Amino acid sequence: MGNVRRSRGRALILQRAKGSGHGLARVPRGVTAGFVVDRLLQSLATLGVDVARTCRNLGIDRQGIRQLGAVVPRTTVLALFRAALEQTHDEHLGLHLAERMPLVGPIGYLFRSSGTIGEGLQALVSACSVASSTTRASFDAKSVPARLTIETEGGPDADVARQLLEYLATVVVVLLREVTPSSHPVSAVHFPHSARTGTVSEYRRVLGCEVHFAQPHCAVFLPPGILTQPSTLASPSVESALRRTIDDLRATRAKTALSEQVPATVYMRLWMGEAATEGAIAKALGLSVRSLQRGLATEGASLRTLRRNTQVAVAQEILTSSDLSIKEVAARVGFSSTAAFDHAFKALLRVSPGRFRAVGARRARIAAR
Repeated sequence: MGNVRRSRGRALILQRAKGSGHGLARVPRGVTAGFVVDRLLQSLATLGVDVARTCRNLGIDRQGIRQLGAVVPRTTVLALFRAALEQTHDEHLGLHLAERMPLVGPIGYLFRSSGTIGEGLQALVSACSVASSTTRASFDAKSVPARLTIETEGGPDADVARQLLEYLATVVVVLLREVTPSSHPVSAVHFPHSARTGTVSEYRRVLGCEVHFAQPHCAVFLPPGILTQPSTLASPSVESALRRTIDDLRATRAKTALSEQVPATVYMRLWMGEAATEGAIAKALGLSVRSLQRGLATEGASLRTLRRNTQVAVAQEILTSSDLSIKEVAARVGFSSTAAFDHAFKALLRVSPGRFRAVGARRARIAAR
């Protein structure tokens, strides 16, 4: 809701295992694990990003994202990268972010504790969906050279999409360096985007290998013989425990109730300026409207009620944090008319939108005295 005047509005960023689905075409649906975002924030702080202010602006709960099963909407992760680019002006943000990032989550440890380099890469591929539901990886051990291919949904912002791919590829390279005796465990890295003029040397410094641009895919290539090398940090007992942890994370996310996912989806879409019709909500969650309605009914919930309650909740925040007119607020949260908005608002809160705003303003003046 970037054009809300003097708005302190925030998106619903933290969810606890909310499932997937936010955004229309060109806006990636899905989630990123809270532990990944927590590590990103730690690394961004070392690059000069005002993490506290950025989290406030985006509504990120630093404590909440550390909980088991916590996830963050993909749209928020993209907004985080955009904010970091604007604050750092670092055209190599993705490289530098991964270079400094503490890779201490369960997936990184699973990779390290695997028996061989090849087994670690296979584990990384199978577990990457836990880190981000919109990132996919494939590993071809039979090709010459062997390669790990990475795909992710970067949204409409080309700069952010570029940084995301460069970050992910660099994470793989950094992990490989930790578990092999060689300081150059990668033979080449390919990126689908074009090189920036005069910047190739920084890619070679960070990645430690040849880098090629304008390629069909983002891929990390490995030299012959490396896949059978034992990991220097191999630990069968740790690997087994981490596989159970990752299975638990998958199960936690899969069990999330639809009645929790729907309000989060509506909230996020409204704050992002996207439609929150019943059809759009269902599509974001990967369901038909009828299937969504049936699923909610088994939980004793109603799509219409959840949607309407969330519309009013967002309207409350806009009324107290902006100077938009009542008519503009009604349109912003998806009501067809001011009368329909007024009726729904009164039915839920027993006060009109105008009265709600006036009372809030008066309380603010009293508190300021």
